[in-house]
Amino acid sequence: FFQAEDGIRDHCVTGVQTCALPISPLPGRSVRLFDAAGGLVAETTSGPIDLDGDGRIVGEEQAGFRFTGLAAGRYRVEPVAGGGWVAAGFDMKMLAPQYYAVGYVPATGTAPETNDLYSIDVATSKATLLGSFGGLVARDIATFTHGTAYIVGTATQDFSTIPAGSGGLWYVSTAYPFPVPVAATPDGLSLVSLDVLDERTLVGASASGELVEYSILTGRWTRLGPLVTADHRRLRPVGDLAVVAPGKIYAIAVPEPADPGTKLDLVQANTQLLVRIDANVRGANTTVVRPLVDYGITELVIGLETAQGRLLALGRNEKLFAIDPDAAANTPGVSVGDMKNISFGGLALAAAEIVMAYVPGGPGHEIGRAHV
Repeated sequence: FFQAEDGIRDHCVTGVQTCALPISPLPGRSVRLFDAAGGLVAETTSGPIDLDGDGRIVGEEQAGFRFTGLAAGRYRVEPVAGGGWVAAGFDMKMLAPQYYAVGYVPATGTAPETNDLYSIDVATSKATLLGSFGGLVARDIATFTHGTAYIVGTATQDFSTIPAGSGGLWYVSTAYPFPVPVAATPDGLSLVSLDVLDERTLVGASASGELVEYSILTGRWTRLGPLVTADHRRLRPVGDLAVVAPGKIYAIAVPEPADPGTKLDLVQANTQLLVRIDANVRGANTTVVRPLVDYGITELVIGLETAQGRLLALGRNEKLFAIDPDAAANTPGVSVGDMKNISFGGLALAAAEIVMAYVPGGPGHEIGRAHV
């Protein structure tokens, strides 16, 4: 890192894809991102972001900001000159990208049912158990930032805002995974899919194939309608969503069975389809990309995430598959070590992240040039 002339310290990071930086409550302030050559890469405005994923916007989260989709390289972050900015000491972390998975393990013998939370090292295909929790059947996981995660599923006990038997949204700490209720789903819908749509919104899909959004700012759900193709076919998700952009969401789905009561876990794996969803469209919002068997995948896929321009899929048999949506090719699965036999679950990615803080200073404060 380097020292700016006026005392503001910034950080140069190699390979950052997402930068999430909380600042003191100064919403509406412009913040700029520069590359190593000093060229302006992006500019954004501070505003409410749920940086710790606890379902609330408090304190410095009233003025968070985030730069996403960055190529690997070195960057500098600066608030725009003026407006009374000075440094707030130096409180910063740099976190590498991290995959998380949640899995539901049914009761066996004297062992009760449980949900296991894992971190996954994709390079070594090894899972690390972070902790277990009960009270619900977890179906999917999503992360805004490192440290906390949102989970959807069905409650098996009463929570303060989610009655037993209802679908709901919870958040957990990845260090101490204890489910904290956030909200019941609309009409108790059982959600099987969840991902981050943008920095203030979650998107999910129900077992019956209905797309929904949850606003962190307002605490409200919005129903977006069923998954429907241009030729009027209804689809149901097997599990998980992978958001590239609001108009480009990937999912694994199956045709709606003739008997609406058919459980997804009984659907044959060879009927699975890789589909693309446009959350901005009402009506024919889903396009079939290709059958999943084109990739040589013959097990139910319960987890899906983005991975450097491709997709990373987690199968029910605890295997990871790399999928290129633009090219069908046989994809041999790699078994994930140290993961229990899970019946349901999901996959999430916490992108690379750096965090630091500023506080208001005197009037007319100027941003100085940086010295390496």
